[in-house]
Amino acid sequence: MNEIQIIGDISQKIAEPQPSGKKPGVSFEDAIKDALKDVSQIQNDAEKAIQGFANGDVKDIQTVVVAMEKADLSLQTLLSVRNRLISAYQQISSMQV
Repeated sequence: MNEIQIIGDISQKIAEPQPSGKKPGVSFEDAIKDALKDVSQIQNDAEKAIQGFANGDVKDIQTVVVAMEKADLSLQTLLSVRNRLISAYQQISSMQV
């Protein structure tokens, strides 16, 4: 649930209009970098859970499965956002001036 909250926060930061003349609180670049760091951290946590289970440190398979699903969902969301950004860029670049 925390990952969904993070994605919602990032979406709000990106969607908030910034008044002219003021520096924005969070740039688009920073929002994307933060999202990438979050996804990377979730992926690393899932990898640690898998390694812990393989080593016998983690006895609960449910913890491992939940970590893997969180990693999968965060990666799918990131890829979806990336595909939307590429599509938007292609539409803008094909516009005639």
